[in-house]
Amino acid sequence: MRNTEQIVLFGKYRILGLLGEGASSQIFLAEHLKLKTSRAVKRISKSHPLQSQFRLEANLLKSLSHPSIPIIYDTEEDDLYFYIIEEYVQGESLQEYLLCHDNISQEYIMQLGIRLCDIFIYLHGRKPFPVIYRDLKPEHIIVYGNSVKIVDFGIASYITSQGKDFRQYGTIGYAAPEQCGGGMTSPSFDLYALGQILKKMSKKLPECSGALERIIRKSTEKNTKKRYSSALEFKKALEKELERLVGSSKKTHLSNQIAVAGAKPGAGSTHIAIALTSYLNRSGNDSIYCAKSGSDIVKLLLRGQYVKEGQNEIFENGYFKGILQMVGQSESGIGQQSNGIGVLDFGADLDGCLAEGTDCTMFVIGGSLWEAEYALASFQKLKHTKNLIIICNYNHKQICKKYAAMFEKKVYCFPFDRNPFVVTKKKRRLFEKILHERR
Repeated sequence: MRNTEQIVLFGKYRILGLLGEGASSQIFLAEHLKLKTSRAVKRISKSHPLQSQFRLEANLLKSLSHPSIPIIYDTEEDDLYFYIIEEYVQGESLQEYLLCHDNISQEYIMQLGIRLCDIFIYLHGRKPFPVIYRDLKPEHIIVYGNSVKIVDFGIASYITSQGKDFRQYGTIGYAAPEQCGGGMTSPSFDLYALGQILKKMSKKLPECSGALERIIRKSTEKNTKKRYSSALEFKKALEKELERLVGSSKKTHLSNQIAVAGAKPGAGSTHIAIALTSYLNRSGNDSIYCAKSGSDIVKLLLRGQYVKEGQNEIFENGYFKGILQMVGQSESGIGQQSNGIGVLDFGADLDGCLAEGTDCTMFVIGGSLWEAEYALASFQKLKHTKNLIIICNYNHKQICKKYAAMFEKKVYCFPFDRNPFVVTKKKRRLFEKILHERR
């Protein structure tokens, strides 16, 4: 494509530039003209020998829903090409990360391994047929913030009832020996490759613990019977060693952060985030609110003098304490000026919320069923998020019950509330219930 800024595909996607190019396909950065959001557009020539595999990849991705797997929005074709329109994943590949970092921590290696295990627990547990990724390598792992995604499902496949697939797929150095030899497709392929990833990362360590060395050695055994039997077993081994290293009170650097995000603008995420911060401080927990979405509500709070400037650029109002900077400004306060709980208000920025990787997320939906379409679409994006709590705003108990049936998950009802800075009995009881049931 030449002069990409002049190209609009299918009347919807303006091509902004080339993101990458392989032997079989190209990936372009595009803007959805109506939604003003970024998309990745992957294309392959209809004459290419692998064009049928390209279409299989699209069909496979359509069936998957996990925060660490890119969302596929659409498929298109013209006279020359097939196209997949999918989520644009910001960040850098693990390959790039390792090239730029001479030293990494053992905790980071294990945290990354645990997150990748979570992806394989999901893929390998798919019903009726498990999904095997088959080509895990640093180039296909995208790290951004505290999160991770795997991309390029070009050679992933289902394990059917016949279970036979003897094609030699994978990358030398990461593919299991039996995979390179044309063995039957197995979840063990992915676990072996993950072991090789951890092994490569461990070379950046000043010193590797004996336990991590044993985990890597077991996962990369040539004899499949000596490896981990499942992604869950692999994950538990990593979690055990991580806990031993950092202690049960500080399992990861993500602890003590709560994200709050709304299904749509105006759902009330900022109101609830402020109320939660006020409640936590009143209960004796040192808590700091941080505006992550750049919402205009922050300007209104300042203009209306609801908060006053305290020490270290932290604004205060009664039990409320917060860093009210806009997106792009310094975030030096969060997690550094307090050893307590950070309440991160993402507004309706679900992608930003997912990228942060907090250990608890409060998902706020409106109190009207006409908003159900927004709520359901947003829930599908967040439903695999760790410790997801759903809150229906504006005190509509009957609508809460309908949403709970729709999501097949408990939905809490937030009371009608005029002032988020005041800790009322109803709000205190609700937050006590939510946080108690989460433990």
